[in-house]
Amino acid sequence: MTLIPILALLDFGFSAGLDSNYFARFGYLAAFGTAIFYLFSRSKGIPAHPIIVIFCTMLIVGVTKGIFENKFNSAFLSHVYYVIMPLIMCSYGWHFMDDYARSDSLQRKFTKLFRFAFYIGLIVVILFQIAYRSGLANYDAMGIWNFLLSAPYLLQQTNGLMLFATSLLFTLLAGKRGILVVFLVYLVIMVYLSSSKNKVKLLLATPFIAMSFLILAQDSSNVGLGRAEKTVAAIQEGDFDSASAMRWSEAASAFAYMDSRMDHWFLGTGFGSRYQPHPELPGYEDFYRHYTHFGIISYIWIGGVFAPLLIYTILLVTAISLTMNIKRGTLDKRFHFFAYWIWGIITVSMFGAVLMNNSFLWFIIGCCLKLKKRASTYPFQRNRLTGFSLPAPSVGKQAKPFEVQSK
Repeated sequence: MTLIPILALLDFGFSAGLDSNYFARFGYLAAFGTAIFYLFSRSKGIPAHPIIVIFCTMLIVGVTKGIFENKFNSAFLSHVYYVIMPLIMCSYGWHFMDDYARSDSLQRKFTKLFRFAFYIGLIVVILFQIAYRSGLANYDAMGIWNFLLSAPYLLQQTNGLMLFATSLLFTLLAGKRGILVVFLVYLVIMVYLSSSKNKVKLLLATPFIAMSFLILAQDSSNVGLGRAEKTVAAIQEGDFDSASAMRWSEAASAFAYMDSRMDHWFLGTGFGSRYQPHPELPGYEDFYRHYTHFGIISYIWIGGVFAPLLIYTILLVTAISLTMNIKRGTLDKRFHFFAYWIWGIITVSMFGAVLMNNSFLWFIIGCCLKLKKRASTYPFQRNRLTGFSLPAPSVGKQAKPFEVQSK
């Protein structure tokens, strides 16, 4: 959340010729390596969770099918990583959640991290706007995740609503449509969880927010707003390929490949399978891809139709459970941001193959899975960051769901 946004700014804003997305993978691999080291050095096991079983099954079936069909290539290794990485990162997040819940030090570090990420995001987006207005940019959007992660966390802090609104505005100015959709989901959750009094405030504020966006939209040099307008116009015209940055035709090509054999739909295409996403375009005749930008279709590609059905069912059940725990008051305020995060992960995975390579997202999912299991049974103590405290469970007895208490 520091280096990658700066590289993206140089790449897209100042046309430095960097492949910022290429450098991001080193961060994902570093997190993956850290998780492996943690699990083995601390003798931590793999939790017996249904999602672990799903990925183990995908690994066995995908490897077997790929080997029998002689598809051992670089894509084969990528597909192996796509199913092993979630196993490791979920396990890491699962064990980390216990440490985070009882450590004031870790929670203070999170607060510093996400405040820093928020301000880095502000600076980068402002500089990107300046570069675009100056004619230096070579692209009309810049995808940074700083606000997607920091906004829900800071929502529980002092001036949280103001920080959240600022994050939404700057996400719009950055022009990344998938992340903007995540913020719309965040807003829905926020309204649902708000008290009746706060719901009225949010509804009354909506016209003023919309008016501010309309005023900004009159300035054609606002790259993010202009890109959003083009997307809406393309959808209204039925041009879904332009609206989705050619991902619609990419998905259609993947479906055409899977349609060639029925077993591809039920078992996946086998590790190592590749297809031509845009065979009709000049210059793309020899271009192949081993995934799609739609997360659900990517999991069908490597694991068959039941893989995403089961995976997303678990993710949705976890997201709903955490949200309902917040609604019932059985989840400490310190952990509310996890509910927003998992809804954000589910949403953003619909528009990109982020679950295939972004190991940090699976770390968060592992945290959420553990939080769902023990949301009301952690032996929480008073936290100096929030002033909230919860009764510790009685020794030898099952812990009762705690209630948030004021300082």
